[in-house]
Amino acid sequence: MKKHNLSVLFILLPIILFSQQNSVLWKIEKDSVASYILGTQHLFGGSFIENDSDIFNALKNSVLIVTENIDSPYTIVEKRNSFNYIEKLSSREKSKLNEILYEKKNINKLTLKELIGQTDKYWGRFSCLDAGEKKDTVLMDEFVKKYARNNQIKLEGLETVEQTLDAIETFVYPNFSEKQLISILRDKLDKFSDNKSNKNCAIEEEYRTKKYSFDFSKSINVPIITSRNQNWLQKIPKLLEDNKKVFIAVGAGHLNFKNGLIEGLKNLGYKVTPVNLQ
Repeated sequence: MKKHNLSVLFILLPIILFSQQNSVLWKIEKDSVASYILGTQHLFGGSFIENDSDIFNALKNSVLIVTENIDSPYTIVEKRNSFNYIEKLSSREKSKLNEILYEKKNINKLTLKELIGQTDKYWGRFSCLDAGEKKDTVLMDEFVKKYARNNQIKLEGLETVEQTLDAIETFVYPNFSEKQLISILRDKLDKFSDNKSNKNCAIEEEYRTKKYSFDFSKSINVPIITSRNQNWLQKIPKLLEDNKKVFIAVGAGHLNFKNGLIEGLKNLGYKVTPVNLQ
């Protein structure tokens, strides 16, 4: 009987270990001080955080909250001259874009890559979220910033909003011409207007269970993630050392892979372990 139980344990052990390794919330420890890093999913709203006691308590009990950036991109956008890319769209495409960006002050001042990104975000929410999730319009990253401000918790960004926007322009669709980008935008708007789904939603379905598929055995070369990770890893240790209880919220993709933030923090001497979320 004991041999049988041991055999079952050895079979299940890799499964148990893997299930513990794919949490979206991780504890960062050094010198008996614990901070946390949450891998966010940019389509989900703040209720994802509010409804999980482990995540919310880590946020609530922090003395510093850290996000990718802290300012609104529209402070930068409003200073621009108009691009008027919207004039290159059909009336149907314009209507869909105005529906997507109804809260934005000046669509004409957004770059083509920003317009594509906003379309992808709202198309993803349409395709992958249920009715209740769609009503949660304060997205996770914005919820974290808002919580910090409303509760007088220090808030710091790992980069400026200008750096975020520059990364988008540099690394997303690199070397694509204006004509190519307009074609991509029009195609997305047309398919969105036809109520077609834009993805298989596997990532969102997994994230809804508070898990994320990590692979720490390989490195990736995705500059919009990896180049920023390198910069952030130069800043995070001082934030952790100076503030002790820190809550970091960044896109889950930044945590993943051998050259992601989790392995990077381990290489800097931190103990980083997944939190088993219910």
